[in-house]
Amino acid sequence: MNRETREQRKPKPVKRIEISEKFSKRRLILAIFFAVLGIGAIVYAIASSLKTESGWKTIETSSSAETNYSSDFSFSYNLGQGELSASEEYKKIQTLYTDAMVKCYKIFHNIEEFEDVNNICYINKHPNEELVVDETLYHALEQVNKAKSRLLYFGPVYEQYTNLFHCKDDSETINFDPYQNEEIASYFSEIAMYANNPEEIDLKLLDNNKIILFVSADYLSYADETGFSNFIDFSFMKNAVIIDYVADLMQKNGYTAGSITSYDGFTRNLDNSNTSYTYTIFDRVGQTVYTAASMQYKNAQSIVFLYNYKLSDKDKNDRYELKNGEIRTPYIDETDGLCKSSTNNLLAYSKEKGCFEILLQILPIFTRDTFEKDQLNAIKQNGIYSIYGSDHVLYYNEPDLILSDFYQNNEITYTSILNQ
Repeated sequence: MNRETREQRKPKPVKRIEISEKFSKRRLILAIFFAVLGIGAIVYAIASSLKTESGWKTIETSSSAETNYSSDFSFSYNLGQGELSASEEYKKIQTLYTDAMVKCYKIFHNIEEFEDVNNICYINKHPNEELVVDETLYHALEQVNKAKSRLLYFGPVYEQYTNLFHCKDDSETINFDPYQNEEIASYFSEIAMYANNPEEIDLKLLDNNKIILFVSADYLSYADETGFSNFIDFSFMKNAVIIDYVADLMQKNGYTAGSITSYDGFTRNLDNSNTSYTYTIFDRVGQTVYTAASMQYKNAQSIVFLYNYKLSDKDKNDRYELKNGEIRTPYIDETDGLCKSSTNNLLAYSKEKGCFEILLQILPIFTRDTFEKDQLNAIKQNGIYSIYGSDHVLYYNEPDLILSDFYQNNEITYTSILNQ
């Protein structure tokens, strides 16, 4: 290839194109504008997603919370009804709720100890010592003493029932079930003798939130030989204490547009705005559980529902159903430590009393061999009303109570009778 040809194929030099300074600045300004616009859109989208709307919302404990009992509860609140925005109100309620649930977890725990907390576990490990406890725990112990209940002292029995509830099949239950195992029944009877005798075990409540768990030398020796140290335990009563504490705390801080419910039958409605609410009443006949009717009510209310069957998946933690249909529950008779239910379900409610006080008053009626319905009218004098079912009839003792939405099909129709 000759030189001329090679030179003709050389690329032409690139010409430099001059861009005016005015045009360059304009493009820069537009680029910045659209960048800012994009960032603003992202920020707005994030802010919108985090914004809490007014209306009913479930209050969750914060993700940074330590282990707590909130999984046992559902807290619904009607946000944005006061001076605060819904977002601000949610944050304040969430903080209060989270702190309360973490606190309750620490003070009522019966297995684990926590630094600087004289909880149930710590008390059990330090019998006959003077201890200072949290005011919330002290108040709960005070209520137990006032009701003259001895159920708190059945810690060893509750431990066996917990083992029973976690059995995988019927073959394992014989090791823990007093109705199948005479040795376990005898053990429960021995515990009941100690638990019901203040000379063997008793809580001494002193001033300034100080307590002493008195345990006799004989009972300490028996516990050592048997291999337990959990003398006291709130067991199935714990959530009644917790829901009262949280509800009272919310009311004290002015947050009353909500309702707290536990999976195991405790409800505290905080609302005194004359808003109407509905509570579903369940009833068991034979092996079938019916949504028997609805109870209508207004204003703040405490509701306790005791039942000897499973209503939700969470009930597997404190119920065991044998293949023959028999069910073991955590509700024990303090005379012998055996789980009992004189009726399949009993609902009690009050505008003046908290859940724990209601529970302590109806347990001696529910946890017996025979249902004494006249006793319900006795506690009615204390402002505690009740509803129970029998043969597809709901019996109630509040004259002004409104029941609706009665269950019915081609064969069954629920009705109600005022029991005075």
